[in-house]
Amino acid sequence: MGESKNSFFGIGLLVGVMVTIIIFLILSVCGMTGYLFLERPQLFPGTVTRTIDARGGWQSSGVWVKPGNRVEVTVVDGVWTHWEGTEPYNEGSGGGYVCGKAMSPDDCVEPLPNYSAGGLIGRVGEEIFPVGTGTIWKSTESGRLELRINDGDVGLYDNDGGLKVEVHIQR
Repeated sequence: MGESKNSFFGIGLLVGVMVTIIIFLILSVCGMTGYLFLERPQLFPGTVTRTIDARGGWQSSGVWVKPGNRVEVTVVDGVWTHWEGTEPYNEGSGGGYVCGKAMSPDDCVEPLPNYSAGGLIGRVGEEIFPVGTGTIWKSTESGRLELRINDGDVGLYDNDGGLKVEVHIQR
């Protein structure tokens, strides 16, 4: 009877250790890839629709791109402004002000200082680029496609509106 209890205890311990290792591996992989309890980006060709809030910083498009992917982003609905009550609403093209033309781009707070304040911009990895009302480009980096309004983080509080965008990826 004592041996069967030890055998049962040993099997239970082994199963417990194996389950712990599996959970650890899952959490490690999820933590490294950003999939843990977050939206999982689309990894296959197709179209994704998202609404990008003018008061948010970088927001996930729901798409993961790789170098060489052809990516198309199109504004399909909505308007926003980077200065409610002062600047007119736009559909992603931004206003007329370009900080990098008025002063040194190093002194600007916009993520893309040589592009219109209030315009739609995107990034993959460290590459930041203008989107406007729509753009098509070939990705040179791998990562999550993120979108936002071209306004400094300190100025997001006075923004208003949002843009509904479609992101289409071809591998």
